[in-house]
Amino acid sequence: MCGICGIIPSSGDTIREMTTSLFHRGPDGEGYYEDETISLGHRRLAIIDLAKGDQPIYNEDGEICIVFNGEIYNYRDLRRELEKRHKFYTNSDTEVIVHLYEELGTGCLNRLNGMFAFAIWDKRERRLFLARDRMGIKPLYYTEDGIFAFASELKPLIPILKKKEIDPFALSTYLSLGYVLSPHAILRGVKKLPQGHFAVWKDGKLAVERYWEIGGDSSVKSFEDREEVVRVVRSLIDDAVRRRLHADVPLGVLLSGGLDSAVITAVASRYKPHLKTFTVGFESEGYDERKYARLVAESFNTDHRDILVGPQIEDVFHTVMDFVDEPIADEALVPTYLISRLASRDVKVVLTGEGGDESFGGYPRYLLSILSDKIGDVAFLRMVSGIFSPFLRERERVYLRRLFTGERDTLKRNLRWLSIFTENEKRRLCAEKLSEFGFSGRGIKSLFQFDLTRWLPDDVLQKLDRTTMANSIEGRVPLLDHQLVSYCAGIDSRLKLRGFDTKFLLKIAYRDVLPEKILRRRKHGFLSPFTEWFDDNFLHMCRSILSHSKFEPTYTREIIDNAKRDRGCAKKLWSLVVFELWRQKQKIDL
Repeated sequence: MCGICGIIPSSGDTIREMTTSLFHRGPDGEGYYEDETISLGHRRLAIIDLAKGDQPIYNEDGEICIVFNGEIYNYRDLRRELEKRHKFYTNSDTEVIVHLYEELGTGCLNRLNGMFAFAIWDKRERRLFLARDRMGIKPLYYTEDGIFAFASELKPLIPILKKKEIDPFALSTYLSLGYVLSPHAILRGVKKLPQGHFAVWKDGKLAVERYWEIGGDSSVKSFEDREEVVRVVRSLIDDAVRRRLHADVPLGVLLSGGLDSAVITAVASRYKPHLKTFTVGFESEGYDERKYARLVAESFNTDHRDILVGPQIEDVFHTVMDFVDEPIADEALVPTYLISRLASRDVKVVLTGEGGDESFGGYPRYLLSILSDKIGDVAFLRMVSGIFSPFLRERERVYLRRLFTGERDTLKRNLRWLSIFTENEKRRLCAEKLSEFGFSGRGIKSLFQFDLTRWLPDDVLQKLDRTTMANSIEGRVPLLDHQLVSYCAGIDSRLKLRGFDTKFLLKIAYRDVLPEKILRRRKHGFLSPFTEWFDDNFLHMCRSILSHSKFEPTYTREIIDNAKRDRGCAKKLWSLVVFELWRQKQKIDL
């Protein structure tokens, strides 16, 4: 995993400044390419071919040059094929891409299995080829604001922009969802290359094109064929984990105590005895995952480490925000950063469980949506309210009313439930009218599709990339292997969600492998004692940060005053503080 950047027209001073800003992504070395048209920069985190894998890397005659961020897991298979026609001078996966591009052009992407963002400069054709992996695991930003430039993060592009202005649509999606939807970026004039897309720059013009999308294998059978589906899923997961264990540096697993990371640990430990595993726990009751992680670690004889975190997080919060170059209002940034920091003391590569919830149906809201679709929105609200209202707190009743309001569109209803600020609340918050956005879809598959193509690349994977890179380690996600994701997309939802059980398929697939306590656990996720962070010291910090904001002050004070006792207000406050601190650190006007 590395950092890449480039600029047209060529500028030696600018490319060095851009590359330096990506130091944390690659502390092991730097490299540059410059000609009369383009400058390319690279920061290296050495994982494969430690001795000779420095970048940029070239083809035999030096006319094709690449800077690359990521890993290609099938590169050894591809190399055996390409060696018949090409001369290699390194043992890295990067060089495989160069020679594959020579033969197939942009079609080389169809042969790659991995996570990647790269730029290839074809000097003969005077053409720049940019690409991002199918699932959007590795980020890639670009701007055409007078010049053309790209980078692994937003930060290197900010000094280049003529004007540093917030994109109103991006701010609107951030306030609603807590992240910015691709292809938008939070700043006007900057875009993110979406997952499964490539771009070609030639003669001053940029063309962006999709090369892959999640389709679903139509041959996948239904619930009645579950034995065959289980066999295929286990085979695909086994292959995905095994491929991601190859590295020339120490490797481990981030173990949350949940089902997904337990599956990865179980499979990885078969190929790598005494595997290193890492867990973060919180002092607050109900948020300490360590006992479940230790159970998994003991079951598979891993070399386990864990840490316990207290409720005071002000210092950690500021540290994390130093590496958040685009605001993400996901409180899991903190535990993900802390567990990455712990792992970085012993390993340079970690496997993680991201993607399991989206492919196998891990979120309880999926069950609620199915029930609501079947029973009827209003009828379901009345039923649930009648049974559970005496036991629900006010904020939970508010969430129920927000979720079940007569809306028949499954996706719209789900997004309303997930929203941090409603459209009316955004109007209270901002003097400027913000753009509204809309998505629609019927049925549970629309939720799976949205989460795989929006929530994952724009929130979950951004968070993983920034927190692992902040600690100069590489995060690999076996459950987002594109072959596994494609297969799972075609599986009948009745195999993923059964009764009131989430991830039914994954549980029956590994019931002979995992401890019973892990299989029976309710969905917990990488949660943190979020509301407990909002003590007097943290709220004082929030007031100080927001005193410089241009959000409506009366409404902002109301949110701060209610954050301790209302989780909805706590989430609102968190999103505002993340945005405002980012804005101040990057010196952006609202």
